[in-house]
Amino acid sequence: MELSGVGALVLLFGILALALLYFGALAPKNISFDTHMYHLGLAEEWAHLGAIRRSQEGWFVETLPQLTAVIYTWPLLVPGLDYFEHVALAAHTEFLLFVWTLISIPIVVRWLVPGERVGLSWVAMLTFPSLYLYDSGLVTGSDHVAAFFAMPILVSL
Repeated sequence: MELSGVGALVLLFGILALALLYFGALAPKNISFDTHMYHLGLAEEWAHLGAIRRSQEGWFVETLPQLTAVIYTWPLLVPGLDYFEHVALAAHTEFLLFVWTLISIPIVVRWLVPGERVGLSWVAMLTFPSLYLYDSGLVTGSDHVAAFFAMPILVSL
């Protein structure tokens, strides 16, 4: 793929925006309230129990669909790490799912608009300002885990 001057600037913007999101996700206090109370809380419990079990208390949050908690259980099962390292590993898991979501954007755009040059269409996702705000950013939450499945669901429908 040959880049023009504008294409090179778009690619540079995309790389810088992705780096900004990555460094923001590395901050130890960057996890959201929902993540702290629900997703990582359930993941911690399930990692401690060694299984996904029914709550004896009938806790309301455990009755909700918790794919994010299941995914975040995997980083918490890595032995020899302290809590900060487990949370950082969970944050990296969300970041990688976000990167795969970005990778899927040109594939879906090429499917929707055949014959067009769509190589840098992933950068369009990084232009939304809400992505850099606290509640919508990479805060080890469930939004970007759900977004990971949006493109495959669109193509399959």
